[in-house]
Amino acid sequence: MNSSKDMKLRKNKSTSIKKSVFYSLISIITISIVLLSAIWYFNKKQELINTTEYIKSQQLNQQKEYLKEEVNRAIDYITFTLEFHPQNNIDTLKNEILEYLARIRLKYRGYIFVNTIEGQALVFDGYKLNEYKNIVDMTDPDGIRLFDLEKKGYFLPDGLYFDYSFKTINSNIPEAKISYVKGYENWGWIIGAGFYKYEPTQEINYIEEEYKSRFRKDGLFILLLSIFLIVASYFIVRHIDYRLFWQINIFKRFLKDAAKSDQLIDLQSIQFTELKAIGKSINQMIIEKNDLTNQIIEKDKNLKSIFEAADNIGFIFTDLGGEDTIIKEFSPGAEKIFKYKKEEIISKKIALLHPAKDIPNFLKMQELLKKGLHGFHGETTLIRKNNKPFDAFFTIYPHFKENKIVGTIGITIDITKRKTVERELEKLKKNLEKIIEKRTLELESKNEELLKSNKKLENFNQLFIGREFRIKELKDKIKILEKQIKS
Repeated sequence: MNSSKDMKLRKNKSTSIKKSVFYSLISIITISIVLLSAIWYFNKKQELINTTEYIKSQQLNQQKEYLKEEVNRAIDYITFTLEFHPQNNIDTLKNEILEYLARIRLKYRGYIFVNTIEGQALVFDGYKLNEYKNIVDMTDPDGIRLFDLEKKGYFLPDGLYFDYSFKTINSNIPEAKISYVKGYENWGWIIGAGFYKYEPTQEINYIEEEYKSRFRKDGLFILLLSIFLIVASYFIVRHIDYRLFWQINIFKRFLKDAAKSDQLIDLQSIQFTELKAIGKSINQMIIEKNDLTNQIIEKDKNLKSIFEAADNIGFIFTDLGGEDTIIKEFSPGAEKIFKYKKEEIISKKIALLHPAKDIPNFLKMQELLKKGLHGFHGETTLIRKNNKPFDAFFTIYPHFKENKIVGTIGITIDITKRKTVERELEKLKKNLEKIIEKRTLELESKNEELLKSNKKLENFNQLFIGREFRIKELKDKIKILEKQIKS
């Protein structure tokens, strides 16, 4: 009887120990999962903050570069106009240039403005002024003296960016604005470009919402995964023996490594099928997270490289296939220049865009890029859709991925108009030379005729003078005869 009671007591004690071990293991696994989820949550949140700040910084840099490019393009236009119309009246040229600049409209309701260094507005609020406006004392609602900033930018070699508030076109309501100004010293002009920040801010907010939405979805996934792991652990622990202690320690170490450094769990070191399944799910989560991060970074780089460009510049990404090089990316600018839609040209050979004589040089250019040398850079002929050739300025650069050249970036600018002007000028020059040569021959011919006429005139004069002398001699003889007769 006593023996039976002792056995029951030992059994109850044994049951109590098993429950203790069971709940201890469940608690450890639950805490580990919650800890992993918390670490993931804070890492992901910090990643969201960093990514958002990076996007804002990149967007701001892109916006500033865009304004700078537009101002430089305006200055280049002035230089170009002066080079090709040097014979025109300077005031007429200035007037035509100002009218052209006043018509330019930029992204985000932006436009070009032009002032003189003396403080006279020439292009103001997107319009060319017929009567110049004095803006020396102009301020924004916060009291910022705008002309002082513009004048400062005039004397800086790289120009000046500044923020302020200004009314929009056809409106008196001021909005936050960013502008870039630079001096054109030849005429004493301050040339600037600006746009309103409302639309860029909306774009950034949209990107932030996309990241937050993805963050919430990933958080829900982690939460569900955590619940699944906890529930699965509950049933797993009930069917394992004391070997689980050793396996749990290994598993905990793997979880900590995975949480800290995204290190994959070594499934070969885990003996229990259930734990291997959990480890496999965690590995898959880590792989998917890393893949997603890499995809975001890679796509972000490609998008910045392609879509920052103006629509009159074509960017084309290719692989390194030599004569069989394939097009990987095709920017909107390239679509406009080559007349191909992106979806119809992607995965096609780059040879479609080049004359047949240039195709054997593809491999040579790519080898030069691999050696760190320059690829092609200069004027050439390229092929539009329907085999239409056109004049272009073309440059090849290497495309890097993880410090390795994986392809090329071709940059194309259509210079058909410029080359047409050059050819017309050359034709006019040749015609002028022919006219000059013809007029020279005519002058030589007329000169010879004039010389002949002069010789005839000289002979006639000599004859006339000789006759006069003979008449005088006859008169003298007659007078002598008359005297003789009288005597």
